[in-house]
Amino acid sequence: MWRPVRSVLLPFAVAAALSGCATSEYIAEKYACRTEWYEKMPPNIVTRMVTRHKIVKEKIGERCEWTQEYDLDKRKTVSHRKCVDKIRETQRPYTDWVQVDLNEDLRDDRIEACAVQACVALYGNPKCEAVPSPEIR
Repeated sequence: MWRPVRSVLLPFAVAAALSGCATSEYIAEKYACRTEWYEKMPPNIVTRMVTRHKIVKEKIGERCEWTQEYDLDKRKTVSHRKCVDKIRETQRPYTDWVQVDLNEDLRDDRIEACAVQACVALYGNPKCEAVPSPEIR
């Protein structure tokens, strides 16, 4: 289940992350390179054990306060005890299993290099920015 969801959402997530600072031409080149490199170097998913931490709340005691008030109906002083637990938050390690793509880092580097190379070849710069033509007077 994990592999198909990631392969469907990955291009959208990358496009959304890049769209803030990249030109549409750069995004198009990177998408073309991504298609090429996913065929050359498909995901190699393995399951690995990792140690994570969770916050656990522990009761370490309680703090109590006494209050007194005069009860008119009973015609005497009544004492009330209100207690609040003292809580300490600590981190506890636990073992978890995660799925990792062993080819992801290398493939992402190759995709980036491919996109830069295509931009330099087509636009003369690594960002695929169109260079304005000089005005003819």
